[in-house]
Amino acid sequence: MNLPARLPVLQRDPTKKSSWRDEARHAITDLAALEARLKLTPSEREGVQRALAQGLPLSITPYYLSLCDREDPSCPIRRQCDGNFPLLRRLSHPETL
Repeated sequence: MNLPARLPVLQRDPTKKSSWRDEARHAITDLAALEARLKLTPSEREGVQRALAQGLPLSITPYYLSLCDREDPSCPIRRQCDGNFPLLRRLSHPETL
């Protein structure tokens, strides 16, 4: 299995220890910032837009995002970041519940 290289925009100085406050401060909180770091599919983009429109917060720490494969939309960690969840789709259409 090929492990993805760390995203260059997320690499930190190895001599400095990152605190949880630094991670929270630099969290990805909008679609534009996420698109700058991951190659999103149309489905992923729609999932993030839907989540944000329904008031669900987007907050992905740099460390967690660095675990995602930038190119592979089937990456299990990445799939937890895109807001494209079956339950969310059902909630956006209450008539299907």
